[in-house]
Amino acid sequence: MKEVRFDVEGEPVAGSLHEPTGPARGALVLVHGFLSRREEFADAPTKLAQRGWVVLAIDQRGFGASGGPRGVLSAPRATADTLAAVAWLRKERPGLPVGLVAHSMGAVFGAGALAADPSIRAAVLAAPMKSVRAELGDAEFLGYRVANAFSRAKARLGMGPLVVPYKNRYRDLFLDPEAAKRAQKAAFLDATVSLGNYDALLAMDTLASARKATQPVLVILAQHDKAVKHASSREVYDALAGPKEIVILDCGHSMFGDCKADEAIAQVDRWMGMHLA
Repeated sequence: MKEVRFDVEGEPVAGSLHEPTGPARGALVLVHGFLSRREEFADAPTKLAQRGWVVLAIDQRGFGASGGPRGVLSAPRATADTLAAVAWLRKERPGLPVGLVAHSMGAVFGAGALAADPSIRAAVLAAPMKSVRAELGDAEFLGYRVANAFSRAKARLGMGPLVVPYKNRYRDLFLDPEAAKRAQKAAFLDATVSLGNYDALLAMDTLASARKATQPVLVILAQHDKAVKHASSREVYDALAGPKEIVILDCGHSMFGDCKADEAIAQVDRWMGMHLA
């Protein structure tokens, strides 16, 4: 594994490049989810490389080792990071077909990249989110609206936007308690979210991009997902315009580090082997 960096709109994006020891079957970009970074994929990059894939796992700008204002998030911004990672892989490993593996909110950006670049050959969307609003109950959404009104007033006084705790903890994302402990030690989640992102988060819409994505897409659901509703993910699946398949694993939301991680990796390998190799 080696660390790599490239610029997007004048800001550095950091990633880790994992390469197979033998001939490469293709190249994969791994796209992380909300308030996260590439470590959420745990050993998946290494294990996929062992199966013959060149793997680039990135930190979106504002997160992890990448540059940019901390915690600033929008679909256009993260989709640009994803497309830049695809372009970087094509330049560094010319001739290899490229696919995407996107997790949770990362599916918003992955679907956006698929719609923008039809030459991306295939994708896996793991626990894909339809929209932020779809994951919030009515009372919870009302609470955020009130908090955002206060945040706007605070920002107008030059005090900056309000920062609130992120509702999900590691125990919410994993079925296996030991996996949750390992993830907490890795500390890949930000603990808070800035309400300066409020408008950008509510504008996210995976369905609009999914309807334009004609590439083969595998959707993986987690049976015990507490972060993304199955109904939301199934709407994404239904909207996809190209060949598609859906599977369900007996694990929690953060499937690449949970008790069925090897099965999730095997599903990625199977799908990409069908459509890239």
